[in-house]
Amino acid sequence: MLINGKDIWAWLERLGRGAWLVAGLLGTMAVGLVDLVTGYEFTLAPVYMLPVGAVAWYVGRGAALALVAIALPWLAVDLWLNVSSLSNAGIVWVVLARLLFLVIVALLLSSLRHALDEARRLARTDALTDAVNSRRFIELVNAEIGRLARYRHPFTLAYMDLDNFKQVNDSLGHSSGDRLLKTVVETLCNRLRRTDVVARMGGDEFALLLPETSAQVGAPLLRQVREELLAVVRGNDWPVTFSIGVVTCTAAPESADALLHFVDGLMYSVKKDRKDAIRFAIYP
Repeated sequence: MLINGKDIWAWLERLGRGAWLVAGLLGTMAVGLVDLVTGYEFTLAPVYMLPVGAVAWYVGRGAALALVAIALPWLAVDLWLNVSSLSNAGIVWVVLARLLFLVIVALLLSSLRHALDEARRLARTDALTDAVNSRRFIELVNAEIGRLARYRHPFTLAYMDLDNFKQVNDSLGHSSGDRLLKTVVETLCNRLRRTDVVARMGGDEFALLLPETSAQVGAPLLRQVREELLAVVRGNDWPVTFSIGVVTCTAAPESADALLHFVDGLMYSVKKDRKDAIRFAIYP
């Protein structure tokens, strides 16, 4: 079986911070020992970059700088024992130069990893509310559809619209509208399980994914969630209500897009009738 680079990368990511920290520590000490034995003519000073860089990338800046501090005595002893042509001051300058190089490597790689992680987070979340964005939500729904097809465990999907949201922006200002959206997401996240997903699909529309949730469990739960949302908006004097469509899947739909279209239609049927209600369906 062939192993591609993506599989290797995923395996490295799964090792965990503790494993990388131990590997980095052992690697630094091993490089230092070999460097000491081989002498100055075959210096391994640049090789310290490997364990330091790996720890900077997978663990963080602080741990990488700690490894640099551990490498410092190895570098100093190697020069002091093997280089008679340098004065003590010269040895100090060479050690400091190598130390600076390792510090720069640690800072650059840790900063690059932080920037990459932040870019990944922004690509998957809504900038205003920190809820999952629509693109990531569709990926998660497709994954849940695949799980349903394999294990036959139902899941529940809800699509929600804030009735009269435009009135909040027009009468109270966009800052109040933004605060309302953030409060809705906070309320949902506090009420639902950690395995459930809250997504902002755009504007004032939200979607909820409840894995491993049957209609018998999902229906009363979502009624309670709606009541809690209504209590929160009333407490803040926001003139909004919630129109919600809910579908429980007992068989795998064709795709996430097809399922979202179905539940979106349920939600709009609520808005067309009288708003401020919740409607349930079973798929298929």
